[in-house]
This record gives sequence, C-alpha cells and structure tokens, in this order.
Amino acid sequence: MHKPLQFSLVCCRLSCSSPSFISINQVICQNIVAGKLRFPRGNAFDQPARDLCKQLLSMSSSDRPGMGQQGSQGVLEHPYFENFDFAAYTKKTLPAPWLPPVKGDADASNFDPFDVDNTIDKSYKDKGDWDKDF
Repeated sequence: MHKPLQFSLVCCRLSCSSPSFISINQVICQNIVAGKLRFPRGNAFDQPARDLCKQLLSMSSSDRPGMGQQGSQGVLEHPYFENFDFAAYTKKTLPAPWLPPVKGDADASNFDPFDVDNTIDKSYKDKGDWDKDF
C-alpha cells in the first residue's frame, strides 16, 4: 500500500471513528482505484476531511497535497489541519485529545483480551553465545 493511501485511510479513521469508507479492505481498494469514494454522513467527516482524502487518493501524483511547488507545506496548510497545532506537536507538548480512564499502573482494561500461547518448545537449542556474560 502506498503512503498517500495509508495516510488517507488514517485521516478517514481519525475523522469518523469507524472503519475506513465503511467497507472491507479489498472493496475499499477497488473503490479507490475506480474513484468511487463513499464517506460517512454527518459532521464527523466534514468537507475538509473529504477533500483531503480525495486529493491524497488522486490517480495523478502531481495533484496530491505535498507534490506541488509548496511541497509538504501544501499538506500543512490544507483546511483539514486548520486547528492542528503543528508547533506543539513537534515540541511534543500537544495534549492528547482523549485520555482513557486508568485505575492504576497495571490496569489493562482498555485493551482487548487475547489468548497467550505459553507453550515451550523443549527441543529448541540456542546455538549462539549471546547470553554467556549473564
């Protein structure tokens, strides 16, 4: 997947908090190549977000933000980023837009549960000596 497509999908997910273009990945890619973009309705995916995604997915690379004479400044000045503080982001002082509730240092309640494979392959023999000084 090329970078403008990845960036556009990330912008879409951040804007609407739902799966990109409300479809499965293969259909999404087919729709992008065909120029058939469907965006979620409502304010979550406003006109600047739609415009940025459309521009990033342009078949002509010279039409994409960041590819013109302005270079990356063309991306930074897009209306989608109008209220984004790039200076604070660069200085790492930009506050998080949302902080999850945490009950303590070991609280993992914000993560999805998953199975852990704790089996050990007793037949494995390490042939290196990376741990000789332990």
